[in-house]
Amino acid sequence: MEDVTSSLNRQKSVDVVFLDFQKAFDKVPHQRLLLRLKSMGVIGNLLSWIENGLGNMKQRVIIKAKNIADDTKLYSEVSSNSDSEKFQTELDNFFLVRVANAFIIDKCKGAQGQDVIGSTGGVSLGNSLDDYPRDCKELVSSCAGPEISSGVFTIKPEGYKEPFEVYCNHEIDGGGWTVIQRRLEGTIDFNRNWQSYKDGFGFPNTEFWIGNEKLAYLTNQDKYELRVDITGSTGTQIYIQYDNFRITEEKGGYGIVTLGSYSGNNTDRYSYMKHLKGKKFSTPDRDNDGLNSNCAQMARGGWWFDQCNVDIYLNGIYGQSTNPRQEISIRNRKSRIRDGKLVFTEMKIRPAM
Repeated sequence: MEDVTSSLNRQKSVDVVFLDFQKAFDKVPHQRLLLRLKSMGVIGNLLSWIENGLGNMKQRVIIKAKNIADDTKLYSEVSSNSDSEKFQTELDNFFLVRVANAFIIDKCKGAQGQDVIGSTGGVSLGNSLDDYPRDCKELVSSCAGPEISSGVFTIKPEGYKEPFEVYCNHEIDGGGWTVIQRRLEGTIDFNRNWQSYKDGFGFPNTEFWIGNEKLAYLTNQDKYELRVDITGSTGTQIYIQYDNFRITEEKGGYGIVTLGSYSGNNTDRYSYMKHLKGKKFSTPDRDNDGLNSNCAQMARGGWWFDQCNVDIYLNGIYGQSTNPRQEISIRNRKSRIRDGKLVFTEMKIRPAM
């Protein structure tokens, strides 16, 4: 018979994995997951555990999704215009992917001499909040192998209250990137208030903002580099990069403390974010830009503004707007050339090399 304490610890760990699940309903086909598990060589143990626990766990997930009230608008966005069967499939997929990612982390711990499979055949998800990697770089560093690909994983920065899910990009420039923002289709409204930008919103596998509080904890636990990948209206792909990105805590307005040195492949060699150093974050309901106008309200989104006609603005309206300053865009302040119809943006960080 399984030890009662072990059972309670495992249940507690499972609960931790789902703390922020309502913010990330992934649409990952079951077949893709099965192929991934087969490549890991753990298909038997993991699927057995899932099969035995899916009934009760699925019901618990549904109950949590319907009762957690901290982000009811986001839940509404997920469930609206979806029939119950489709929504149920999304919940199932979410559950399976979370378990798979948690198992990957434990599998790496197992390689370091720790137990990952209990006597009952169940997967141990770790018994401590500190069992989670601090960021995506720590994940990939300790879990090197073909099974680690880009996707949604659970991390916990030093000092942060609880684990949360992020998208880890393990493909670009050596991988290990924790993605903090993405725009690609315009389905998520970025015209939100201070609290929403503080907590984060959207879906890590599509469009989202990680949350300023999480970003502050991340960038203050180590020296981080920032990379911004952009696809322009004509399909041109560029990136800009800074080797020392850090923001303040909330009482400092989540301001950009430092950016470090600039690099990139943009042909104009213009450092689009250089004027944002020292600027606080603003939202339509909290004007921190120090200017006569409320730039965030005018631009319909949260950002660091040094002026309302900012050189880089990635949280505005996706697509065309009657006011170009509301569009996600980049602008060369010297040449005054603007691309105001960006089709893709992704901001990501990792510990500096």
